[in-house]
Amino acid sequence: MTLTMIFIGLLSGLGILFMLMKLDFWKVLGFDLYVDIAATALLMILYAGTLGGMVAAMVGGLQISVVLWSIKKLFGYLRPTVTRKGWKISVSWKTVPGVFYNRHMGAKGYYTRQQPSHPEPLLRRFGFNGRTSGGW
Repeated sequence: MTLTMIFIGLLSGLGILFMLMKLDFWKVLGFDLYVDIAATALLMILYAGTLGGMVAAMVGGLQISVVLWSIKKLFGYLRPTVTRKGWKISVSWKTVPGVFYNRHMGAKGYYTRQQPSHPEPLLRRFGFNGRTSGGW
């Protein structure tokens, strides 16, 4: 029974992590504490009522906490910076590098989801045998 609840907690945590990865995950990591608290509270509400349910919720919350923290420390994240000029409020995102942050991937816009300033033409990238013409 206990192993079943631990397994259910791990699967629940994994499901929440997959849903978070559908969002802009580097920006989600900027708010990892709030996301961790909300996900753990959600699991506690969903599994409330039994001791096994609370074990599953705590295991899922622990998994989410450890995964978010380790990805944040290893790969970096985007930190929001809010600036205000009169009534206009703008949010900019600053890259905070982690241990395995790759500056070349950062320059290509991998972490910010921006395209490079001069992308390769589509035909050259996917052309047949390096030809730039559209035919076979």
